[in-house]
Amino acid sequence: MEQKSVNLSPLNTRLIKHSETEYEILVASSTKELETDIPYTYEGLKIKVSYGDFSPFLAELVLSLSRCVEYVENDH
Repeated sequence: MEQKSVNLSPLNTRLIKHSETEYEILVASSTKELETDIPYTYEGLKIKVSYGDFSPFLAELVLSLSRCVEYVENDH
């Protein structure tokens, strides 16, 4: 079986243990567009990656920060 490398930062993730062999990695992001239903397997474990953790809060934060641009002196 071919092993894939997944580029995830531990700074914006949480891990949920559903059973002894099934885990879910929640990635904090403002959208769920990168959601995939294909679980990864690693050493007999099934690992699903889910995007959009804290999405309501992060979407509001992105909106607020985008509104701040008109009030900053250097906007580039």
